[in-house]
Amino acid sequence: MGIKEAILRFLEYCELDKNLSLKTVKMYGYYLNFFQRWLSSAYAKASADKQKIEDFPVAKIDDNIVRNFRLYLSHEYKNPDKGALKRQTQNYFLVALRSFLRYLVRQRVQSLSPDMVELGKNRDRIIKFLSPEELKRLFDVVNPKDEIGLRDRTILEVLFSTGLRVSELVALNREQANVQSGEFGVVGKGGKGRVVFLSKHAKEWLGLYMTKRSDPYRPLFIRYSGPKGSEGLTDERLRLSARSIERMIDKYRKMAGITLRIGPHILRHCLHADTLIFTDDKIISARDLYYSAENKIFSINLNNFKINKDQIIQKSFHNTYLYSIFADGYEIKCSGNHILFIFKDGKIIESKAKNLKIGDYILAPKQIPHVGKKIYDKELWRLLGYALGDGVVSKSRRGIILFDKDKYIVDYYLEIIKKYFHKKGKIIRRDNSNSYELICYSKELVEFFYDLADFNKKAKEKRIPKELSSATLEEISSFIAGFYDAEGLTRTNYPRFFSASIMLLKNIQS
Repeated sequence: MGIKEAILRFLEYCELDKNLSLKTVKMYGYYLNFFQRWLSSAYAKASADKQKIEDFPVAKIDDNIVRNFRLYLSHEYKNPDKGALKRQTQNYFLVALRSFLRYLVRQRVQSLSPDMVELGKNRDRIIKFLSPEELKRLFDVVNPKDEIGLRDRTILEVLFSTGLRVSELVALNREQANVQSGEFGVVGKGGKGRVVFLSKHAKEWLGLYMTKRSDPYRPLFIRYSGPKGSEGLTDERLRLSARSIERMIDKYRKMAGITLRIGPHILRHCLHADTLIFTDDKIISARDLYYSAENKIFSINLNNFKINKDQIIQKSFHNTYLYSIFADGYEIKCSGNHILFIFKDGKIIESKAKNLKIGDYILAPKQIPHVGKKIYDKELWRLLGYALGDGVVSKSRRGIILFDKDKYIVDYYLEIIKKYFHKKGKIIRRDNSNSYELICYSKELVEFFYDLADFNKKAKEKRIPKELSSATLEEISSFIAGFYDAEGLTRTNYPRFFSASIMLLKNIQS
């Protein structure tokens, strides 16, 4: 298959099958057609066969071609308006190429593996913030006495309150903004819908702005200046553009004496006062963090689920509205659309927080004291938890094998086996691997494991021992610690368990 035809089919697939936005499809087309033109030009230097140049087979695209393309983007190509490409921009071309190759693989077309296209590493992005004083100056500098000033102040309040993207803001229509409830739905990236909430100030300004509007046009924010067009005024002709909002914010930024160059996106980098944040030694709210001397926080990288320890570079505030519900001496803070269970008319039904009434019976689990009785020493429970998480127990071989990448972990469990079963066992390093095996042959040890759990079952059929529910809290904790040693993230403060059995994870969670 030639590259021109393949690109055309890929763009049709993106639009019809993946339902990507037209803007995304357009950019994919730009990046891939750029690659196709470069490929034709590069191939022309090595061949005089024009037919092959115009219809380069995708099967001939190899890792050497991709590398030369990366070198061209990095060292040779200059944008006519902006000059050399930034590393992030170079990655956009590579992301499009990788998606294209992934599509070819899915269509069973012979081509280069998409895994061969590696992205260049970017520098960590510095998130910009405005101080509370700067935010106040930015808002106060807007004169709301005329229709343009009232609109601009409302835009700032809505952006700050909801964290909307500017593209989402300009797409809003008047009927979407419910001033009374202070919430409305938006469709964001990837066509995903969500509900956003207005703060008290944003509701007041939006209500005032909509009251002053006497025109019949649908867009929530319209322009009052610029060309009106000879074909008459329409909704889309009057809809305020994203670029207009960017220019508006930059104008007020200069008027407020803010030297930091900002755009609409900076107003998304805010926190609600009750947001919980991990610090060095405790979990505190954003409000408490703002007034404390803390300068280190923990954040979770959702790509690899690793904990990053970051330094606070600026503090700000955000006044998003939350519901406070008081029940049985407890306070629940949640959004208006948070689902709760209530008991009504002899039935258990779901109810949104905003629909609750005084006197409703909210159902929630109570803390039940657990005493339990001692069954085994806690170290034996920990050994069992580890074996259930990542171990092989064989009756026929009368032995066990435990695995781990950290030798000190298998050393620890070997000491437990020596202490309780008086067997030495041995630890070996697995061939072609960084992990270790603890091997121990003991009929007594195998029988101990099988008395509590059936190790003949498949991984997805595993369950926690029924005896554990009547054990002491210390024994339960030790079992979970052993399972975490085997199936959790090590060397991190964030507990996360893995297992092939969802029922086993549910047993542990309960």
